[in-house]
Amino acid sequence: MRYSRQGELIYRTVKKSKMHPDANLVYEQVKKIVPKISLGTVYRNLNYFTKNGLIRSIVDGSKTRYDGNLDPHYHLQCDICGVIKDIKAKDINLRFQLNDKYDFKASNIEFTIKGKCNKHK
Repeated sequence: MRYSRQGELIYRTVKKSKMHPDANLVYEQVKKIVPKISLGTVYRNLNYFTKNGLIRSIVDGSKTRYDGNLDPHYHLQCDICGVIKDIKAKDINLRFQLNDKYDFKASNIEFTIKGKCNKHK
């Protein structure tokens, strides 16, 4: 895929977001800057960026959300409001535990802990 202003805006929107947006949210944010952008363009770019390791995708039930944080980390997700927060991988040394205990070297770990956030206690 060649460089485009629309693609750059889509990429930057995901990279700067802490919300783990889905394609519709990315579309709504980018549309404020590029009113004529199509949802298809957003999906094509998100798929390209994910496929090429520039962002990550998180399957959340029936929808896909996107994560611009490529540092090793895991997720906390609220069962009630759906918010997803990053937690640092060093807080859960699963990668090292897998290597030490099972002699298995993980190339990628996707890990989501579900529960209730502090807004719903």
